[in-house]
Amino acid sequence: MYHFLKVLCRVLFFFLFRVKIIGEQNFQGSAILCANHRSLLDPIIISCIMKRKIYYMAKSELFDDHGKLFAWFLKSVGAFPVARGSADKLAMLKAEELLDDGCIVGIFPQGKIVNDETSFKIKAGASLLAMRAGVPIIPVSIYFEGKIRPFKKITVRIGDTIQVEKENGACAKKCRFLSERLSKTVETLLEVKHENNFSKVSGILFRSEQSRYDSK
Repeated sequence: MYHFLKVLCRVLFFFLFRVKIIGEQNFQGSAILCANHRSLLDPIIISCIMKRKIYYMAKSELFDDHGKLFAWFLKSVGAFPVARGSADKLAMLKAEELLDDGCIVGIFPQGKIVNDETSFKIKAGASLLAMRAGVPIIPVSIYFEGKIRPFKKITVRIGDTIQVEKENGACAKKCRFLSERLSKTVETLLEVKHENNFSKVSGILFRSEQSRYDSK
């Protein structure tokens, strides 16, 4: 069912929008994919372009408030519910099980749709999960101007994988540092907008890391 829906959505999506994909998809094994959240179509956008299936954490209201058919659709495409604003242990356990099985878990760490160009402020859940599971993070940016509508130009940029070491105990400092690094990486991917030049991204990231080093 998933592959049928993916093919159908891909045909419709690439007919309705002008999509540009920048970056490599050469990652293997389990990982957490983290992207900025511009619209309700974001999970479909990413799933249409990614070679592997993404299992998304989705807010529980989507499963509860839009009828059984929509809840079935979400589950069919690999989504599972998470209660926002709380430490949802069941959702974390589900995510860890998927990662243990070598899957990719998709998270929008802003926790809500942010359809303006404010800074990429994120919650710590994705970083905490990555540290508990010891899996890398794949940073992804979705960029388009204004509101999404048919024939809109959309650029999806896949950044370099962020390697994460497994932490068995709580480590708030490392979690905060990882969240800051992820936040800055996605912000940098968004800064270049529709440009093709990946060397510009690398240059911005280098200056960011250098300034952080100099400030220590």
